[in-house]
Amino acid sequence: MRPRAPSALSIYNLPLMVEGDTIARVRDLVAEGEFLTAFDVSSQLLQEGALGDSVERITVAYLRALSLARAGSTGRAANEVSDLRRQSGQLRLPADLTEDIAALDARIAKDRAFALGGTDRRRAARDAAARYEAVYWQLGRPFACINAATLWALAGESARSAEMAAAALVAPGGVDDEVGGYWTEATAAEASILLGDLDAAQAHLVNASLLNVGDLGARASTLRQLHELCSHLRIDRQLLEPLRNPSVLHFCGHRIVGPAGGGGFPTDKAKLVGRRIDEALDGERYGAAYGSLACGADILFAERLVERGIDLHVVLPFGHEQFIRVSVASGGVGWADRFRRCLRAAKSVTIASDSGYQGDDVLFGYASSIAMGSALNRARSWATHATQLAVWDGLESNGVAGTAHDVRRWKQAGGSTTVIDVETIVNRAKARQPNLGRIIHPILFGDVNGFSRLHDDRMGPFLDNVLAPVGDYLRSIGDVVLHRATWGDGIKLILSDVAAAAGAAIAIQEILESVNMEDAGLPSDMGLRMSGHVGPVVEVVDPIVGERSFTGRELTRAARIEPRTPVGQVYVTHAFASLLALEPLAPAVPEYVGTITTAKDFETVPMYVLSPRHPTHSRPTTGRDVGPWS
Repeated sequence: MRPRAPSALSIYNLPLMVEGDTIARVRDLVAEGEFLTAFDVSSQLLQEGALGDSVERITVAYLRALSLARAGSTGRAANEVSDLRRQSGQLRLPADLTEDIAALDARIAKDRAFALGGTDRRRAARDAAARYEAVYWQLGRPFACINAATLWALAGESARSAEMAAAALVAPGGVDDEVGGYWTEATAAEASILLGDLDAAQAHLVNASLLNVGDLGARASTLRQLHELCSHLRIDRQLLEPLRNPSVLHFCGHRIVGPAGGGGFPTDKAKLVGRRIDEALDGERYGAAYGSLACGADILFAERLVERGIDLHVVLPFGHEQFIRVSVASGGVGWADRFRRCLRAAKSVTIASDSGYQGDDVLFGYASSIAMGSALNRARSWATHATQLAVWDGLESNGVAGTAHDVRRWKQAGGSTTVIDVETIVNRAKARQPNLGRIIHPILFGDVNGFSRLHDDRMGPFLDNVLAPVGDYLRSIGDVVLHRATWGDGIKLILSDVAAAAGAAIAIQEILESVNMEDAGLPSDMGLRMSGHVGPVVEVVDPIVGERSFTGRELTRAARIEPRTPVGQVYVTHAFASLLALEPLAPAVPEYVGTITTAKDFETVPMYVLSPRHPTHSRPTTGRDVGPWS
């Protein structure tokens, strides 16, 4: 069972499946915190009929829903749970699977409560607590019991919380059970916090950490909940340090000066830079790292990350053979071979643009932004923090790419950078003017379902009730809309930045959802499909209409997504989701949908659906100064 070949924007460079791997493979991916891949693999198993009995099918369906929930795709997970409960019906399932399925609905209610604030949060926590408690009284197991206890605490019901916490300690499978294990110790730690015994909680957390070394997904789930609990009870989060997941790294730095000269550090200083990188890596425990592979600092980072067993995720601005010519071979003999070895060892490879370099340095900054956003999204899924290490001489610039650009962009996202100082060994190349070719902008495409059924007498109501409100809104947001076009029911928008594009997409969908189509004399199922992407575009003067416009392959990419988008939703690419993670005040959050083949078999890529961001939605943290969990 093999997936389609990776496309230009695929986040995978390895087969999703290995022959003979089934449920164990999915469980391993969930344990590793590879929630998106776990969702894709479980989807393949369910679609291709590779499973045996009904228990296997239900188990994989549960793991698929759990993957979405742990990845933060709460809305998508809720839909999966509805299907899962219908499929399980009256089947006789193992006790642990029965509890897992019964508790998943409560878990989603809990996640929604965590995203709220004030009285809304207490009300939602009370609802989730009641759901968990009902599962406990039905099955009598500790998982549902301890979740109910914590949620009653968050709802302000301290006496009920303490009663449930005490019950969790002696429930079958709890700390008095001979089975023991990670969840036993995690449950005991949580119950001890609720009962005010922090010394016991500390001991149980240490035991839990020793029993769980590699299950990052389970640790992340525990950490999120205990973080919420400690915040509510005003307990120092340092208590949770034994369970802390490894950090996520974004790495960047100067290139090496090759025979042709240029900016960077000379070849004879590569060993010194390598030692300084080793010293910086020794200062933190990393589980995954994202960056590029130019000659010099990038490859020096990558080699050491691979040696240490840290998952390497490479993001290249364009195809690897051209990248070697532009950014690797200039370092001199041996660097191309080192590049290829690192590329083979990478856990994933993303090619930001499949249209080639063409002298557009902006592609390097684009790829770096995807890498940075991917690091932040991975940190969120692991309930940990993301950091940046930069081999940098400290000199600022306003360039569209380069180490200074990456440090500045990370800082704008709220992060802090550990600089590996190379001031004394870097040669500064003469600054050059950037090529004013392609520019990076978000693209939105929309199409109104049901338009083709309209006769001429309905065009007036359609324009007045559907397109006119959208046009009014676009005029109201002013200069962030760089270009707009429409044809019939089609909408094309180019916007200034990804946060503005996300806000516009959500706002336009909300505008159309508020329209009563039947009252307007339009089909009741009329609604908008919208797709979003961000990438390099070419600004032109349209020779037909004589006005400013934008074109390029990335518009084709965005347009091919729209037909695969359900009515009323906004689907966006991995690039869009990554750059959105760099926007602290973004009005929307991406939830994973799965790997989707876009229209006309253009490509098969990871896809996300946009949802409005609640003001208290958590984000990944970007530095130890604010604590390791969001």
